[in-house]
Amino acid sequence: MVSTRVPVPAQQQMVLSRCRFRQSSRMCRRTLYHMLDARQTTLKSRLDQPLPDFYPIRMSPLPILLLFGVLMIGPLHGYVTYEVSIVDRGRRYIVSNEYEPFDLEKMNDRCKQRGGYLVQIDDRDEQDKVAGFTSAVPGKGPYFTGLTDNEREGWFYTYNDKKWANYHRFRWFQPDNWYNEDCVEITDWGLNDLACGTNGKYVCEIPI
Repeated sequence: MVSTRVPVPAQQQMVLSRCRFRQSSRMCRRTLYHMLDARQTTLKSRLDQPLPDFYPIRMSPLPILLLFGVLMIGPLHGYVTYEVSIVDRGRRYIVSNEYEPFDLEKMNDRCKQRGGYLVQIDDRDEQDKVAGFTSAVPGKGPYFTGLTDNEREGWFYTYNDKKWANYHRFRWFQPDNWYNEDCVEITDWGLNDLACGTNGKYVCEIPI
């Protein structure tokens, strides 16, 4: 069954609550109109999609090798850790199921131990593929990337190589630096800034 539920992101819920008491505001009316229009478009596109043979993931079947399985099994903080990965265009993307406070240096070091680094989004195609992959992974996010603006607010760079990011597509009203948000998660709606230290998972990118 195709889900017709379109979640409302937390930041949009905030906008809704603020505008609830200012219904006469032209800006609020315009904002609410665009939000509802976007949600309607998203819902229509989901209803028009054919039922998938396996699960929805925005990737061409070839030459992608989808590896859903246990890549690592071992005790960690009292539970078993599983990982899932895909291979596309000479790179492997691994999502860890370790749900813990996100730390750029610590998580990037873990990716280095696997021969890679925290995922670096280079273009729209890569962002769509990684977002499709993480949305199909069982469990919940957020799924952190290697993008950050912890050196200068609003100037994003990739943590591993310390280079300015030449591509980043954020979702509506983002980034907003709400409560000093210097780390970045990837979602179906686009990138979103979150506070470093937020509980979540992370994506490693490994050249092969």
